[in-house]
Amino acid sequence: MRLRATVVVAAALLAGCTTSEAGVPSPAEHNESTASSQEPVSLGDLKPCELLSSGDRQEIGLVEGLELDADTCDWSLESSSSGVSLDLYPEAGIDSVPERGSPVDLGTNYDAYELKAPGGGEGACVIMLDISENSYLMLTATSGTDTEAACELAAKVAERVDASLS
Repeated sequence: MRLRATVVVAAALLAGCTTSEAGVPSPAEHNESTASSQEPVSLGDLKPCELLSSGDRQEIGLVEGLELDADTCDWSLESSSSGVSLDLYPEAGIDSVPERGSPVDLGTNYDAYELKAPGGGEGACVIMLDISENSYLMLTATSGTDTEAACELAAKVAERVDASLS
């Protein structure tokens, strides 16, 4: 079920769905120097399930990832039906995403964007890392109907994936 929700969320993002959570977003300060100072990584050479070490997975509480295709890995939390999916986009820049949310400061080496409850889907959160002009990665986390918990999970994974890319 979580995989189906992830696919729906990703499809809504890529199709340009602009429904968002009511309220006023409070974006973090955007630091232009972080992405430009980071050496570009070729996402096409990476296997998504290998971007989290066993130590990282254990610390977060994730089971070993399931490789859905060459660019997608799906992890579940050991203690619940929550989980996170990582999609690599090695040949598409983040500017190709019609709705990427608001800039968020995760302390990562790459500019990050957070989209809460994409497509109106409570309990889901998307974080995207702008890897290069021509590539990005997207983390889609789900946590029942708890959007904040989903965003916390996506942020934890984003921080560790960022560290493995550096």
